[in-house]
Amino acid sequence: MLLLPPSRIRYEITQGNIGGAFAVKNETGAIYVAGPLDYETRKEFRLRLVASDNLNENHTTVLIKVKDVNDNAPIFDRPTYEAQITEENDRNLPQKILQVTATDGDKDRESLIVYFLTGQGVDEDPGNSKFAINTTTGEIYVLKPLDRDLPHGRSQWRFTVFAEDEGGNGLVGFADVLVNLKDVNDNAPFFPSAIYTGNVTENGTAGMTVMTMTATDYDDPNEGNNARLAYSIEQNQVNENGELIFTIDEETGVISTAVCCLDRETNPEYTIKVVAVDGGGLKGTGTATIKIKDINDMPPEFTKKDWFVDVEETEADNIPENPILVVSVNDGDLLETNRFSYKVIDNTFGSDKFTMVTNSDGTGSLKIAKPLDYEDLQQRFGFNITIQVSDNGGESTDPYHADYAKVKVRVKDINDNKPEFERPNIEVSVPENSTVGSSLATFKATDADQGGKSRVR
Repeated sequence: MLLLPPSRIRYEITQGNIGGAFAVKNETGAIYVAGPLDYETRKEFRLRLVASDNLNENHTTVLIKVKDVNDNAPIFDRPTYEAQITEENDRNLPQKILQVTATDGDKDRESLIVYFLTGQGVDEDPGNSKFAINTTTGEIYVLKPLDRDLPHGRSQWRFTVFAEDEGGNGLVGFADVLVNLKDVNDNAPFFPSAIYTGNVTENGTAGMTVMTMTATDYDDPNEGNNARLAYSIEQNQVNENGELIFTIDEETGVISTAVCCLDRETNPEYTIKVVAVDGGGLKGTGTATIKIKDINDMPPEFTKKDWFVDVEETEADNIPENPILVVSVNDGDLLETNRFSYKVIDNTFGSDKFTMVTNSDGTGSLKIAKPLDYEDLQQRFGFNITIQVSDNGGESTDPYHADYAKVKVRVKDINDNKPEFERPNIEVSVPENSTVGSSLATFKATDADQGGKSRVR
């Protein structure tokens, strides 16, 4: 009898190996995991395992159950939760504002989900927190009255809610929470500046825009009339006819003149008080100082109508630089408004010998323009000249903007002439035996200068 060697048995999985999750060692029949297993996708596998030799085969069914592990974080039923509450509400605190719910993907595991918060309004010290959550039920509470408005409040609070399985020792899921504050009219309007300054030109018409005053209200402009402002003038000014001088647009806060012809010279500035009232009757006040801008509407007037000055005659053609007289004027307009211009009117003898210069302070300087000679008999008796001032730069001949004055210039003599002998040459005969001290001849000289300056020695 011929003995054959024992047949080698081989193993293979022929059915039920979904996704190639398992494999078998062909020679030993050991089954091992060959791919990822997910309890939430498939809880068990039924594998058909075949064993065969060269001639025969047999099979069996292998049931493999997948054991669940904590591999899924809790999932909230929405990514963002939103709630609205009324600001500054201090009743029934703490007050429930919403409830969040999370589920665990590891459904067949008994796992306690624990909730907690982080973010705005949540502090490590519960006493400082504005929000809290029931760690078991997911109910979120507001703990304190919340301010919606500037400068320290906020219209929305945003924080994060977390859900952790395994009783707080497992995986964590999260969602956003938005808490919007509904406005109440709890802020009075106010003017950011203590005093506002505007200006308007004098002698203008009624209806001229002066300035705009704008108040601020921190309440929500989209919430009814909480921040809708109405402007009015609480303390106005009146003119000599008892008429109100200013008016304000109720909606825009634009201040305008209500009358014409404001006069800066009568009243250079006014102060008014403006009120802003919101839809709830809360109000704030502001002060406006309105300055009247000057225009050239006042005439210049010399401070004196007659001026007198003594001046020495000039030496030859040497003209002094310094003025001989400084004149001044009065003008109700401001210096920066006026453009003073002085000149000498050419209508009298000697007016061409003088000129006028305008100074930066509004005064005028009279200066010598041509030599003065006391020895000229016409000049010896002085000059009577007329000077003019205009406050419009001399561009207009409007007599309203000009004034005139007289200047009496008296010329004083200086020693500017040499003595002259009556005869340039004199012949003298001297008798012999003349005694010492005898008079031989008399010489005579004259000097054109006067007032002691012509004394000849």
